[in-house]
Amino acid sequence: MGEGKVKKAKLSMIESFKFILQSPYLGLIAMLVLAYGVSVNFFDVIWKGQVAIAFPTEVEFNSVMGGLSTVKGGIAVVLMLVGSNLLRKFSWRTCALITPVVLITGSLIFFSVQG
Repeated sequence: MGEGKVKKAKLSMIESFKFILQSPYLGLIAMLVLAYGVSVNFFDVIWKGQVAIAFPTEVEFNSVMGGLSTVKGGIAVVLMLVGSNLLRKFSWRTCALITPVVLITGSLIFFSVQG
């Protein structure tokens, strides 16, 4: 039963970081994921604070957030269908840059209107 099993190497945390940093692709992917997570969390905190100011009652706030969740869900479905075709037409780098460009553009618009 155990004849065909291949033992996988277990890396420590430090060895895992060294492995990621030695590979340019894994390093860039790790940096992209970390930057995306930090940016989204930072932007969400500020944005939700502004929404709470604009819609002070719990009912209004939940209504806005519920509508936003519905729109985000619809956009996510469309982008999942379109995303695979984007990778066929454009390079991986171009597709990876879509998220930061949209996030920066949205942030610039948001903060410029806050005046």
